[in-house]
Amino acid sequence: MRKRPERFRSGLGGFGVRANSVHPRVIRSRMIDGIDVEGLNIPLDRVGEPEEVSNLVVFLSSDASS
Repeated sequence: MRKRPERFRSGLGGFGVRANSVHPRVIRSRMIDGIDVEGLNIPLDRVGEPEEVSNLVVFLSSDASS
């Protein structure tokens, strides 16, 4: 999945098509409730918030990101 946007950019970039991918690590959700995340290799040593991912996706989808 991580290579797919690269292929889109190389094939469709000339037509003004943008491609991004978002690969969050550990995000606070019901899925991780009760799991000890202390020993995990987490960037910034904290669990991410769903709003952080959604804000990033909204930004990348906007004209402001180009």
